[in-house]
Amino acid sequence: MAFDISLTIWISVRPILKLFLNILLGVLAAKFNMISPDTARELSGIIVWILVPSLFFQSIVTGISNASQLGVTVATLIISSCLYTAIAYGLGHLTRIITKPPRNFRNGVIFATCMANSGDICIAVVGSIVSHSSYGAAGVPTAIAYIAIFNLPIVFFYFLVAYKSVADDFKDIGVEDEQIVVDTSQSITEHEILPSSTSLLHIDVSSESKDSNLPPNVTSKPPRPRMITSAKKIFSAASKSESAKLWLRVTIYNANNWAVILGIVFANVSVLRNLLIPAKDSKSDPPLGFVFETMQFVGNSAVPLGLINVGYTLGRLNLKTIRPFLKTAFVVTVFRLIAFPAILFPIVYYVVKVWNIVGLKDDNILMLVLLYEACVPTAVSLIYFTLMLSKGNGMDAIGSVFAIQYPISIITMTLCLILSLFILQF
Repeated sequence: MAFDISLTIWISVRPILKLFLNILLGVLAAKFNMISPDTARELSGIIVWILVPSLFFQSIVTGISNASQLGVTVATLIISSCLYTAIAYGLGHLTRIITKPPRNFRNGVIFATCMANSGDICIAVVGSIVSHSSYGAAGVPTAIAYIAIFNLPIVFFYFLVAYKSVADDFKDIGVEDEQIVVDTSQSITEHEILPSSTSLLHIDVSSESKDSNLPPNVTSKPPRPRMITSAKKIFSAASKSESAKLWLRVTIYNANNWAVILGIVFANVSVLRNLLIPAKDSKSDPPLGFVFETMQFVGNSAVPLGLINVGYTLGRLNLKTIRPFLKTAFVVTVFRLIAFPAILFPIVYYVVKVWNIVGLKDDNILMLVLLYEACVPTAVSLIYFTLMLSKGNGMDAIGSVFAIQYPISIITMTLCLILSLFILQF
């Protein structure tokens, strides 16, 4: 079949447009204050702990059950994930050598290059491509299952290495000696540290606040900002005990990890699988079919809500002070969006497709997942890390990376998709 370049371009552009329109809704929600920071934070919890696990579990059960060479497929995805992370980590160190970032971004620049948005963006784009291919809608759960398995080792790496490394960027900042401006004209929870060049810390100063010495906001004019010099109690997120609790929560207690593991078990143990999905020749409903249908219904909302939350986070970044960091942001963008796929595309193509080392050259969904995972921009979770650990003083550098990288990724991801579809003749 002849390769239709115009059709391939349109097939590649369409999911990218859908992706960024979805993200734009979140940006607009931030710019017009449609969603409060507290609501966005709670929504993140719902997405991470309920919606995404439901999506991963039901996709794996329906997408990889009874798959040929299942063990080889899972091993290929996990080994590939580790290889991708190692290469990106090396590029991150090269980025730091080239850019010589400021002290509070020395490790942040490594993970701005290394940490990829390998979840919701991949699911949205790859799922759209697969659904419009010869695989049809039946191939989408398989694609999501592959992405879920690919992300399993990444989660452990992010919170074993990335979180601690970003915390090290700010561990020497003496918060007791710093003066932090508190804007008393705002009434936002004390846990929110807004990304701002002036490091404004917004805390609740309502009349019901027992611990604050600040007067309630009752005057017709905004009260003058006051200076607080003892911020140590507020900024304790990077302590060892808190780090240990966070590590347990995002690794051992992580619902996404268990959704992947249990999904693989249920998918390949027929007795368990038949509790959720009808057996091949069975005409009766499975005993827990209604539970599985609920998980499908809930999981389908994970990606659009997740992308809205990505847009909301990007929309709240302060972009007025990024100029000093443009060089660093540009180098990170080049390594993340150009150099990284340029390295991985030949490796994946020859190892999987040409040499058929793993015996999966005919699994085009696997190939598409592996190729596209090399093309995505930096994970928005790095913003959360920096926001939590920087005490409000580290957002300009990371904000510049996202301000430069995400608009450019519209072009680079589209070109990568065109090349992927040409390689696969999808």
